[in-house]
Amino acid sequence: KTIVTNETIMANSQNQQQRWSPITCITPTELSPSGLILLDSNDGEVETLVRTNVELRYNGSGPLPLQKQQQQSSRPRPKGPWTPIDIHLSIHITTHRIVFLYEQSPSQSIAGSIPHPQIHTLTPTGGPTLLSPRSSHKIHLSTLAYGDLLIVFRGGDASSYSQSAKDRDDVFA
Repeated sequence: KTIVTNETIMANSQNQQQRWSPITCITPTELSPSGLILLDSNDGEVETLVRTNVELRYNGSGPLPLQKQQQQSSRPRPKGPWTPIDIHLSIHITTHRIVFLYEQSPSQSIAGSIPHPQIHTLTPTGGPTLLSPRSSHKIHLSTLAYGDLLIVFRGGDASSYSQSAKDRDDVFA
């Protein structure tokens, strides 16, 4: 498998979407001109937690299907080869949804979210073992709309394994 980095697939200055990956297939999330997540203040949405250096993975066969919200959004349709992993994301937990954000610059940010009612189960997995002492901590996210996704915690900005456990546990709590 070839893994394309976010830097190579985000090189378009007009913010045309060239990546086709899990973050482009989940519900599009509006961002402010400065690249911040727009919360639904009319419904009392509040951001409760942010963690960085997260990956979003889809291990299904073939690409994630585009959802109805994605097909009707103003976001351009994905182009290029399917990449089942998004790296260097931040995860934002709000009272209404889980938001994944990739920021290269404010004008080239991509955000997608999974509303809480679409979450079927969250299961903590991974972490160091005797045979895999450097294994990352993860959350297996089973959704009603997107199937099974994996959130991988790489330990904040410094790639600390103890930090990845704390990040995973904070999100899971």
